[in-house]
Amino acid sequence: MNITRNSVQTTLPLVALKSSGLVLLFAITHTVSDAITNMLSALLPTLQSRFALTGTTLALLIATLSLSALVTQPFFGALADRVGHRRVAALGVILNAVLFSLIGLVQDISFLFALILIGGLGSAALHPAIASMARLAGGSKPEFAVSLFSAGGTLGIAIGPIIIMLLLANLGLAFTPWLMIPGILLGIWILLSTPEAVQPQVSTHSKFIDLRLFTGPVGKLALIGILSSVSFVTFTSAMPLWLVHKHGLPEDSTLIGWTLSAFSLSAAVGGIMGGMISNRLGAKRLVVTSFLLALLPLQSIFFLEPGSLFYFVAVILAGASSMPGCRC
Repeated sequence: MNITRNSVQTTLPLVALKSSGLVLLFAITHTVSDAITNMLSALLPTLQSRFALTGTTLALLIATLSLSALVTQPFFGALADRVGHRRVAALGVILNAVLFSLIGLVQDISFLFALILIGGLGSAALHPAIASMARLAGGSKPEFAVSLFSAGGTLGIAIGPIIIMLLLANLGLAFTPWLMIPGILLGIWILLSTPEAVQPQVSTHSKFIDLRLFTGPVGKLALIGILSSVSFVTFTSAMPLWLVHKHGLPEDSTLIGWTLSAFSLSAAVGGIMGGMISNRLGAKRLVVTSFLLALLPLQSIFFLEPGSLFYFVAVILAGASSMPGCRC
């Protein structure tokens, strides 16, 4: 009897340790995927110069990424329920990393659109599949596991622009293919190491897409999320171009990367704080108030010297007040 009890006591820490390792693996994978996906915004001035792109074409690039990487996520979530979350997540991160890392070598605008479209689908495939596995791997602490996973993505969004601008300034875009290596290794690691216990049960009998979700509360929440993300996407897409054309910054200026990173990190912090105080203030009141408060710092950025202390204060305040509506 003592042997059995001792065996159980020895096994439980090992199981917890393995689960913690899986959650960390999923969080790091999220970081790498979001970092390489969000490098595109920082590269817009360089791509505009290389291909002589108009503002309309640049907008189409961002729209292509948003549609492929965000709008298609529900469909890949349904696909993961059918064929297995581990396979979809692993192939998603590999596809995303390989294709986006090749952007620096592209010489034709049509191939650039193709890389962004298909690479974005890889990101879309990764997110719902690996988020479900992270929750299951969290065991008795699923909320903490999801929070850690989400934090990994936020970190990726923040460091992606810095990495690509440092690479661009010191080595040039020809070295971007090296960025695929972490994604490939993590995809293989997920495929080989994720046990069946942390994979949601595969179902082939339920509907592939339940349209009732789009007309119910989930659909309304999704619409709110889409609308509240407009300011975020607009800022991260337009700010690099504004800094280059309005203030004459070099296309490879690291200030572009630091600006986008400060905005993204502060948006994440604002989202977390919004979630913490929404119960006291009310979600509706918080969303309306935060969006109204964002107007002042967003407008003041245009009158401040890029790189100055007040400039970064405005960027941080704008980010912090722009995203609570997505996370309440």
